Amino acid sequence: SDKPITDVCLLAEKEKVSSGYTVIELTEDGKKADFAEGSTTRYLAYTRKVLSGARGDLTVVDIFVIPSNERSTLDQGYVPLDNTYDDDTIAFSDKSLVLMLADAPEAGKVIMAVKDIVIVSASMKIGVPPDFTRLQLDCLKLIGAVLDTIVLCA
Repeated sequence: SDKPITDVCLLAEKEKVSSGYTVIELTEDGKKADFAEGSTTRYLAYTRKVLSGARGDLTVVDIFVIPSNERSTLDQGYVPLDNTYDDDTIAFSDKSLVLMLADAPEAGKVIMAVKDIVIVSASMKIGVPPDFTRLQLDCLKLIGAVLDTIVLCA
């Protein structure tokens, strides 16, 4: 889609996704795209719909991971995803997935925006697909996930 992504969230239960959000359930090579370990689950979901409220005219322009103790150093426009959207539990114990948000582009104006997200297994041994950027070189260690995944954004 040419529409930019307007929101990203983490879910404990993929079945509890809000209307208009797409859950990334599988990696590009068909493995479960769960970022947690044991009986806990963490799925990534996103939407392209215009949100109501304070974030109504914003677009996701970057996604990255930071240590949790650096959350307080984030500038305005950066939103840490500390809790799961569906049950408000802590998403990760020592890391935060962070969104950088910016005003939605006006018609005809081009800005940087995240337009797609895919998850591939690091063990898949493929290069970064055309037009995608690797979120982190080592998501497994940064997020603390058991699945050796790499999140890619276009």
